[in-house]
Amino acid sequence: SDDVGWLDIAQREADRLDGECGFADDDDVAGAHRRAQQAVGAVVADAATGEIIASAVTARGGRPHAEVLALRDAGSRARGTIMFTTLEPCSHFGATPPCAHTIAEAGISLVVYGSRDPDMRVSGRGLTWLETHGVPSVRGAFAKDADWINLGHAQGVTERRPFVQIKLAVDANGRVPLGAGKPVWVTG
Repeated sequence: SDDVGWLDIAQREADRLDGECGFADDDDVAGAHRRAQQAVGAVVADAATGEIIASAVTARGGRPHAEVLALRDAGSRARGTIMFTTLEPCSHFGATPPCAHTIAEAGISLVVYGSRDPDMRVSGRGLTWLETHGVPSVRGAFAKDADWINLGHAQGVTERRPFVQIKLAVDANGRVPLGAGKPVWVTG
């Protein structure tokens, strides 16, 4: 579908923060704590013309969110367009207003999202809020890719620990060869 190209751009925006998501201070809740920062990409697109009006990634440190930045860039041209975002828009008040509210106020006609946000302050509430305020939402074709880019956030929220991925070169017994001071090839 036509959505795939726009979703790919949202994903590429999110990829700009890949490896930099770590943890951000969370002042949205009492007793501020550290939380995984989401790598979110957002695109505002005009389905009628096929034009990408604006795209953004969440700022380093977690604010402003990608949706808000993209809407800021789109300005009044956002009205009646589609927003593609790699993560469900937030729905809670904290250091900034909820993205779901900002999206509805901007007049977005449809939100296509990648991952549901496992954060209990959001977790489906952003989508429900949009729906009850006249903005339908659908999970996009890039959901698996979005789930992967948001894995650090999801694991930080659900398991209270970071996602760590490593690649090791080991021998057939699962050990790192010593090589007697010389390089040893363990992969081709």
